[in-house]
Amino acid sequence: MICLYDLVDDLPRLVQDFVFAERVAKTKSLLHAEQILPLNRANQHDWLHSSFAALFVKTYDLGGEFELRFTSSLYNSKAGLPSNAYGLIRLLEAKGFLKAVGNKQWSIEPLFVHAVGHL
Repeated sequence: MICLYDLVDDLPRLVQDFVFAERVAKTKSLLHAEQILPLNRANQHDWLHSSFAALFVKTYDLGGEFELRFTSSLYNSKAGLPSNAYGLIRLLEAKGFLKAVGNKQWSIEPLFVHAVGHL
């Protein structure tokens, strides 16, 4: 099971890859269209939104299952995730993009694969 916190440090290097960056952009667009990530202040939070989307792309590449050990907004913010990461993940779950597989553990559903999967 992949922990999202372990992926954060690799994101700046990963988004340098063109194909990976295209998948991130597609995922970010979906998250905006589904109103998971807010459009207001989208420019101001561009890197945060991109990195949040990139987490799911990388998670898919590593098997599609992940965990978020902490629900604390302060901890998530310090770890490089959006402070409301747990709430965003629960919203993704409610919309059918993720499936809970355990306590604070999820897997990517086929509906989400169309965005995070390979081009």
